[in-house]
Order: sequence, then structure tokens, then C-alpha cells
Amino acid sequence: MKTICRIASCLLVVIMLFAVVACSGNNQTTPTNQPTESKTPVNTGDANTTKTPGPTADPSGDTTPDPATPTPTPTPTPTDPDVLKKPEFIGNDGRPYEFKNGDELTEINFFLNTGEAGDTEGMIYRSIALSDDADMTYSVNKETQRRNDTVKEELGVDIRVKGTMSMQSAKTDLHPILASEEYVYDVFGLYQYFDLGTALKDTVGAFYNFENMPEDVESFINVNAPYWNKNIYDTVRLRDPETGNYVCFFLTGDITQCNIGFMYVSFVNKRLWADFASQIAELETSGKSGDIYEIINNGYWTLDLWMDLANLVYKDENSNERVDPEDRLGIIIYDKSANLDNMSAEVLSYGSHVEYTQISEDGTPVATVNNERNTNFFYKLKSLYNDTNCGGMDDRDGKHIMKVFNAGNAMMTVGALIDTEQYLSEMADDFYVLPLPMLDHDQFDASLPSKGYATGLGDSLTQFAISVDAGQEKLPIISATMELMGYYSKLWVTPSFYDVQLKERYSRDPSCKVMIDLTHEGIYATFGHIWSSMLSDITWWIRTNYDSNDLSRDLKQKQKGTIGKLRQLMIDISDSYFVRKYD
Repeated sequence: MKTICRIASCLLVVIMLFAVVACSGNNQTTPTNQPTESKTPVNTGDANTTKTPGPTADPSGDTTPDPATPTPTPTPTPTDPDVLKKPEFIGNDGRPYEFKNGDELTEINFFLNTGEAGDTEGMIYRSIALSDDADMTYSVNKETQRRNDTVKEELGVDIRVKGTMSMQSAKTDLHPILASEEYVYDVFGLYQYFDLGTALKDTVGAFYNFENMPEDVESFINVNAPYWNKNIYDTVRLRDPETGNYVCFFLTGDITQCNIGFMYVSFVNKRLWADFASQIAELETSGKSGDIYEIINNGYWTLDLWMDLANLVYKDENSNERVDPEDRLGIIIYDKSANLDNMSAEVLSYGSHVEYTQISEDGTPVATVNNERNTNFFYKLKSLYNDTNCGGMDDRDGKHIMKVFNAGNAMMTVGALIDTEQYLSEMADDFYVLPLPMLDHDQFDASLPSKGYATGLGDSLTQFAISVDAGQEKLPIISATMELMGYYSKLWVTPSFYDVQLKERYSRDPSCKVMIDLTHEGIYATFGHIWSSMLSDITWWIRTNYDSNDLSRDLKQKQKGTIGKLRQLMIDISDSYFVRKYD
């Protein structure tokens, strides 16, 4: 069977390769849903909008035309339980499907990449099940347990985390499990950056295709339901060039707390802002305002303002004539000397709505690393690090930028929303939770729910897949369990995590809730972000190359490299994604 499939897939490879080459050389790509008279739409409100207006990749590596608008990226509103509809599980015979087998429980076994193997207290693990010593005074844990107990009662299932692995052990831990074709786990919760590629090559057909489940087998996953992140799903799925049908093995949404917790934001020290508010009001880059909410609502929360604030606030407290975490800082972020935690440069790219790929009219991903918008961002980022008194630091010896911010040494930093829980719950100073800074004022669009502000969920987002080795007989109960977990997560867990814990317990300011909602409206994802590890590590490259001596040259080289990697990725996908084990 695999030999026949691979012969067939070779034909698909040729078709896909021609598609990629055609898109990369065609400068007239015009998506059908291109918006008009819009600056930087981050959320159009249409959950099915996935086409991308803009540049095509030039194989020569020269700068491509900048897109008319960055990709529209609608996302579900975090807490809107009133519009939720509980899923109904109706069988092919038109009757309610019967899941329970008397008093006997069906085990639904999850395998999770928890970041650190065996981490039972982290956000990824506790999103699915709770350890025996979990803190039940934590409202989110209470709602998670309520969700699992309710699903257990309604479907007769026992939800378990049966195995875990670390973020970088896909080849050593995950790959053998998938390649063995032996049933162990029902659902895999995968670490987006490291794990998605494990569906390629030797693990062909390891997961069910949500777009094409086995014929006559009950599956109750509804990818259009509001508790699944349709924006990211549509970004991950691909179109079979032979049939025109879509293929997707992965989905994410409210079932994981990562969908909120890993959203990146700005943190601002209220005391330091108040100290400098009158001087900030004199800056052109602030729109001549010292009111932080007015600045944001008028679109002046930009990298240009941040560069001015880095210099305005800085004071050499220890008189050593160099910028360090002991000084009074306008900005504290990681620099390239940091290790794995050097996310700052990447996070700032989310705020500027940087894209490394876009989807052409025919559904093919195209490399767009070297376009005008990205180039402008890289030069501003380099200037922020090198030409201002921005505080860049490493993460050695337990250092963390949030600890510096917590100590009150810095006015501003960037990080994940979950950092409020991990680092700022005991902060003496009050702080704002705000959107990431935009590239410039032109990105602002008051007509959008996001006002043009943008953010991402990072590369550690959990993507879920159903194991083919669990068998078609178990598919109905597995899919129904995931669907109910998603529904009750959005109904109970997400509001508790988002509204109670983060927006009320840690934001310390009612207006911050509005800012968090605004930020959430701007979540976006692209093919290049999600498949970065297979595309020359493009999102990691930015972390250490922001201060290149020749950015123009490096971006051209990165464009060429990404085109080559993209072609190879599409070949790998053709050789695996469009071959289904259960056909």
C-alpha cells in the first residue's frame, strides 16, 4: 500500500512543485478577497477569510512588492458563552449516538508535549487533566475539573494524560511512537514548533485528516465551532493539488489554555509612566499625549514611540557607563546573548504584523521574507537595540526580563499574558497590560476591532491530532470527547482563566481588560510562523540576526533560503499529507 501511495505521491510532488514555482514567479497574484481602502487589517470579522493579498516570491531574492494589506486574521472572541451551542452527537441513522457502555468507562489517553517532560503543573498539562496535588483553590483548576467530570458523566469517559515529553524530543520520543503503528494514545497534544513535522515521511498517515474522515465512520469534530481556532486551523490546512480537497491533521482552541496564556502583550509600569507622562506628552511620536490609553486608541503605540521612551526614561543608576538591568530603563528585553528564552525580537515582530509567507489565490504558500514591510521592521528593530538606551540582557543564571520588570527597574517590556501569573502576581508597582507596539502609525485602523494592533501565540502553542492507531471503532468517542472538552472549556475554563485570573486578578486596572480584549482581536498566524522549523527556522533567525551589518543582503539570502525550504516542505507534504493510512 505504502509503495503504491508513494508512487502516486511522486506525481503529486511534481504538481505541487510546479504550483510553488508558478506562484513564486508570478507577480500578478490577486486574491479574491482583497480588502479595499484598509491600512493594516488584523481582524475582519469573517472567520473563513484566509486569502492573503500581496507579494509573490521572486526566486532571485530581490525585494518583492509589499502587500496592500497584511493577512486578515479573525479570531474567536475569548468569552462569549451566550452564543455557544452545545454540540449534538447524531449518528448516521439520524438518532442520538450512544457512547456509554454501562458503568464501564472508556479511557481517552492523551500524549502531551508539556515543554518539560513530566511537568504536571504547567499550563499545557493542566489544560487536559490535573495532577493529584493540583491547587484546587485556583479557579481555573476548579473549572477544568468541572469540565472533565461533566464530560465523564455525559459520555462515560476517563480523560487521562498517559504520556509526556519535552519540547525538543520529537525525534527521540515522539517519532518512534508514531512510526510503530501500535496503539498507545488516542490524542496527541503537540508542540507546534518542534512536532508538526513528525507527521511527515516515516509517520505517513499517523493522524486522522479532519477534512476527510473515514467513510461511514462517525466523527463529531466540527472545526467551525467557536471553541476551535479557525484562523489557525485554516492556516495549517493545505489543499491537495490533485483533488482540490483540503487536508489538515491539527487543530487548537479553547481546549488548551495556551490559546489565551501564550498571547503576547506589552507590560508597562504605572509609576514610571506617571513620572514621565508630562514629558511623553511633548513627543511627536506620542501624538502629543501623556495618557497611555489615548495614545493606544489613537494609534501612537508604536516602535517609534518605544525608541523615544528608551532614551527618555534611561538613567545610569550604577554609574558604570553602560546599559544594564540595574539601571532605570525605558525598555527591558532579551538580546541575542540569551538562550532559548530570547523571544523578545520575535514578539516585537508580531506587533508589527511581520509575515514570512502568504497564501496565493490558488491556496499555495509563497515565501515573502524580503518585502518592504519586513525590511522596515528589521531596520527599526536593529535601531532599537543598537541606537537607543534599550536594556538588552541575557537569560543566564536564572535571569528573566520579567523579574527585572517586577523589581520596578523598567518602564516597559514584552511577554506572554501568562507571565502575569508566573512573575507579576506579587509586583509592588501597579502595571498596565497593553497591546504590542505597532510598526508605525500607518498600521493603525480605528475601524477594526483590533485597531490594527497585532499579536501572536508563539511557537509553543499546543496543536491536537487524533491517532489513526486508536482505530476507527474508537473514533466516535474520541472525537466527541474532544468536542465536548472544547465546548465546556470555552463555556467555563476560558472565562475563568481569561476574565477572572488574568483580567481581574492580575491586571489591576478595569481599562486593562479592554486592552486585553483589543489585543486578542489581533491574533494572527501564517503558514511561515507555524512551519518555521521546516522553513530555515525563520522565526528563530530573527532572534540572533537583528543587528546584522548588512540586513538588505541577509534578507535577500533568507528569502532565497526560504523559497528552497518551502519547495522541499511542499514535496514532503505531498509525500505524506495526501496519503491516508485508512484509505
